[in-house]
Amino acid sequence: PVEGSFSFGVVDDMIADARANDLRLVLLWFGSWKNGQSHYIPEWMKADFKRFPRVKGENGKSLEILTPLSQACLEADARAFAALMRHLRQVDEMNRTVIMIQVQNEVGIIGSPRDHGDAAASAFNAQVPEELMDHLERNRNNLLPETNEIWGSSGFKTEGTWSEVFGTGDKVDELFMGWHYADYINKVAQAGKAEYPLPMFVNAWIVQASDKRPGDYPSGGPQAHMLDIWRAGAPDIDL
Repeated sequence: PVEGSFSFGVVDDMIADARANDLRLVLLWFGSWKNGQSHYIPEWMKADFKRFPRVKGENGKSLEILTPLSQACLEADARAFAALMRHLRQVDEMNRTVIMIQVQNEVGIIGSPRDHGDAAASAFNAQVPEELMDHLERNRNNLLPETNEIWGSSGFKTEGTWSEVFGTGDKVDELFMGWHYADYINKVAQAGKAEYPLPMFVNAWIVQASDKRPGDYPSGGPQAHMLDIWRAGAPDIDL
């Protein structure tokens, strides 16, 4: 409820109940996002739009989704996640009741293919990160057809802005968000693993037959057609 102050009573109760029933736990951490949105962030984050900016949709309106392009959002999430993992190590390392962690839940933008806030606009018009291009070049013979289609539209350019390398449109917007969600979540996972290196995974809101475009389902999440981007951006995620 207060920044920097943590209570682990709920977690400790779950661990005690699991041990009493000879069970193991996989915990779900929804620090910044759950079901694509940010309903569960603490009140002090919800009230501060300046420090913790939200995604802006195509119409310029703010959505109830923390932007993954915010360093302040990332640092707040990573600090809290590290505190949880540190506590788990202290109370459970010898028992291994908790065996795995899901980092965030069904991430991506609901309502827009990409973020149109100031930070996102600047990043979209900047150079594609070298880490992503290096990964794509190294794995060029094993990329998904969806990745080859987008990248091939520019003749497989190896540098430039997002539009210069991948073209324009909803698919490129989704790819851009995928990179930033993956990079953010990877850094949260790194902070947690530095305290207690349990296996960590992500999950996806599956694309439905009725979905017409990214944003109908969470745009940027680890859906099957986005796995090349997530492998590049989140190497510390195990699954």
